[in-house]
Amino acid sequence: MTALSHALLEMLKNDHGITAFATLSQNGHTINGQGMRLVQLNRQDLGNLSGVFVEIPVDISLETTDQQALDKVHVQKISDEDIEEAVSHIQRLARRGQIDSVSQAATSMATHTIETDNKGRRVLVRCRYS
Repeated sequence: MTALSHALLEMLKNDHGITAFATLSQNGHTINGQGMRLVQLNRQDLGNLSGVFVEIPVDISLETTDQQALDKVHVQKISDEDIEEAVSHIQRLARRGQIDSVSQAATSMATHTIETDNKGRRVLVRCRYS
C-alpha cells in the first residue's frame, strides 16, 4: 500500500477538510481509504455548542496520474444520519460533563475539550479516554 506524501495530506486537509487519512487498498491509479472530515454542526439543540466542528469518518478515493500526481479526489458525502449521530454524541458528552468548556468547572470527568484551531474554528477534541 502507498503512503501518502505530506503535500498530498496537506491538500486533503486544506481543500477537503480531511484531518486524517488511512490507505485501505490500492488498485492501479486508485487509492481507497478512510479519513476524518471536519464538519460544522449548526444546531440550536446544541445550545452553546452550536457551531462547533467535529470529525466524522468518511470514505475517500484518490485517483493519480501515471506520474503519481493527484488527478481526482472523491470524498463521501456526509449523510443526515451522520450529522444526527454526531449531534447526539455531543449532547451525551455535555450531559455527562465530559466536555471541559461546557461544565461549570473543569472536572476529572472531561474527556473532550473545545479548542480553537489555526483558522479560528471551535473544534471538539478528545483529550483523554474515560
